[in-house]
Amino acid sequence: MTLHLSWPLRLGLATLAAVGGFVWLEAAWTAYQADTALSQARALHRQGQTDGALQVLEAAQRRAWGNAELALEAGNVFLVRYLLEGDGVEEAINRYSRASRLNPLEPFYPASLGQALLLAGRFDRAEEALERALSGDPHNLEYLWWMGRAKEGQGDLKAARAFFRRALEVREDPRVRADLLRIGARR
Repeated sequence: MTLHLSWPLRLGLATLAAVGGFVWLEAAWTAYQADTALSQARALHRQGQTDGALQVLEAAQRRAWGNAELALEAGNVFLVRYLLEGDGVEEAINRYSRASRLNPLEPFYPASLGQALLLAGRFDRAEEALERALSGDPHNLEYLWWMGRAKEGQGDLKAARAFFRRALEVREDPRVRADLLRIGARR
């Protein structure tokens, strides 16, 4: 049995297929460019060329505005700059915030934001970000540890100890153990 379609319907289906193929091709090309930019930026960053890595990432973000991974990587570069040079924590926070908004279901993005906020001494905002991270990954030692540090920064030592203990239930870690012992004597 042969299906007979009128020529306007055939033309419409052919046009739809062509447009759909073009949209798919454009999306694939954008994803390829983003992956290439990530690789190039990571290589530049490993070579100590922070400014070059940031230029590559910023250019890629202009082309692929909705790519959370590009925003995350830019945040990582700015965070390393902050740790080494004392400059860039605001930029890291902004990039991590953007990555977290672009991909709200991935707990790593708000956790990265929470870590940057901790380093900046913004404990209330760090707690909010880490709560989002822990809702997606409640047994992550790092997230629990960072939440304990946020609680400590807010002066809530009881809650800090509770988070440090929860982290140690996941796995023994000397950094967490040291923080628990350090605040254990304080009331």
